[in-house]
Amino acid sequence: MIALLCGCGTAYSLRDTPYDTGIKISYGSNGTEQVEEKLQALIDGGKYELLSRETFSGNTVILLESGAQLNLTAGQRGVKTGRLFRLVMSSSGSESTLYVLAHEKFGLKSAETDAAAQALANQLSPE
Repeated sequence: MIALLCGCGTAYSLRDTPYDTGIKISYGSNGTEQVEEKLQALIDGGKYELLSRETFSGNTVILLESGAQLNLTAGQRGVKTGRLFRLVMSSSGSESTLYVLAHEKFGLKSAETDAAAQALANQLSPE
């Protein structure tokens, strides 16, 4: 599983069909419309399967692992297994920071994790 996390916003749980891994993507209010449009296009195009969609507030982010919930607060987001993506989501320059989390216990090698995370981040980046 891969988790793309940031503060308040909307979270999607997706199945990444090329890698067959679960992806949790969440983002803040900046660039929400652009992220939603791109995600919907990826889902419609068959690249990702939508598993669930939820909205949340505050700095707590939920990482799903085999049905269990692990709450990560903002202070815990700087974990060793993370990677940070900063995407400019609009021509006005608003940014949405996406935090990528992965862990060995999800059964992914770091190269697979990086490839799946980078592939999604690339597809969500502005043209």
